[in-house]
Amino acid sequence: MTSAPPAAAAATFGMGALGAANGVAKLGVGALGGAVAGMVGGLMGVWIGVRKLLAEPFDERERRGVIAYGVVTSALAIGFSVAITLLGKVPGWIPHVATTVVFMVGMLVSCGWWLPRILARRRAHAFLVDPEGAAYLYSRERARRWAGAVMAGVGLALAGVLMGLHFSGRLG
Repeated sequence: MTSAPPAAAAATFGMGALGAANGVAKLGVGALGGAVAGMVGGLMGVWIGVRKLLAEPFDERERRGVIAYGVVTSALAIGFSVAITLLGKVPGWIPHVATTVVFMVGMLVSCGWWLPRILARRRAHAFLVDPEGAAYLYSRERARRWAGAVMAGVGLALAGVLMGLHFSGRLG
């Protein structure tokens, strides 16, 4: 019953936030506007990603787990936006890539390890009620989760930082 991982949604909204950051920067807000746009995009991605789970929780324990997951992944998104903005004046590329890798690992662990454990009781119930239907749905979900993790979670995030470093002259 879950949708694509919220990390994929966060990356999608983050890409839109990049365009918003460019427009805000032209208004004279500069790096602060980029950080705010990144935070807004990340928060939208997280909370839009979990809204259905919060609207229809399996039980109270799942609801509390989903809220905790949303708070932690929101903190990751905000922390990354602030950290990458503060690193704007730091020379070299290693701190920028290291910060991005820490963010990616945090989101991948949250989406690929923690969230499935939060939803385990829902999954077990679905397999009891309709084993064939649940097996089909969860095999599709697993494929979407891996595709989202690789394309959005790793590919887009790392590509964005590497492009930024390249265009700023810090990377070859």
